[in-house]
Amino acid sequence: MLCCVVLIVAMMNIIRLSQSLANWEFLSLLLPFHPIYLAVTGLVWGALALLVALRLWQGKAWARGFSLFFIILNSGYFWVERIFLPGYPGRNTNWPFSIGLNLILILFSVWILNRPQAKQFFEATDER
Repeated sequence: MLCCVVLIVAMMNIIRLSQSLANWEFLSLLLPFHPIYLAVTGLVWGALALLVALRLWQGKAWARGFSLFFIILNSGYFWVERIFLPGYPGRNTNWPFSIGLNLILILFSVWILNRPQAKQFFEATDER
């Protein structure tokens, strides 16, 4: 389930990359910052999320720690971008809901990755 959530994050960022490239001219006129920011961050976060999802699926030993690091880093990036990137005036009116949902997702991820079955899955060795 966590792998699917990480894949959704990857797809959202890949869509961000593709849409910023497809609508470059429009975004250049509309945004107060350069669309290259959207393209580069979409590429970086999309690639990282795909890597995390792949490693979660494969059950690599380091995937547990890296996944938690990625989730917390991505969450922090979301809030930095939300607070400091210019947007429309009502952009942050739902911040209590966003904080609540963000905390629920982080706690859910920590719970999933620290369950005994998950620990066993990530610490198992290949006997081949």
